[in-house]
Amino acid sequence: MSAIDWSEISQALGFAGPKEMWRDFYIKREMSIGQLAKRFAVSPNVVRDALIKWEVVPRGRGGANNVKILDLVRLQKDVDTRGITSVARELDVDPTTLYKRLYYKRGLKKQPPKPVEAETATPDPVQEPDPDENR
Repeated sequence: MSAIDWSEISQALGFAGPKEMWRDFYIKREMSIGQLAKRFAVSPNVVRDALIKWEVVPRGRGGANNVKILDLVRLQKDVDTRGITSVARELDVDPTTLYKRLYYKRGLKKQPPKPVEAETATPDPVQEPDPDENR
């Protein structure tokens, strides 16, 4: 397997060198390692190694559980009224992520469903036979 010539690629894209290319894409344009990997048709590890080689500090690894969700009080109220799936769809996060954020991080316990009160059957009043009816 041949090594990738980042100098040649960066010059073909109009950059002075690989360091400037990586700074532009990763820092200035805020592209993710995954986006850069797709752009250059390489694995994310190749991009990460290139960033480190050219002295561009990689950001922390993110992912679904790294999504920042603010205003947890309002969020909890929305989930209570509309449901976790509806709120997660609106925020464009996975419902599991939202669930973990609310219930594990905040120490909330999932509320058991409210018991359905059974209707107590009222017995029909016993009617005494009408004494005039038999006559």
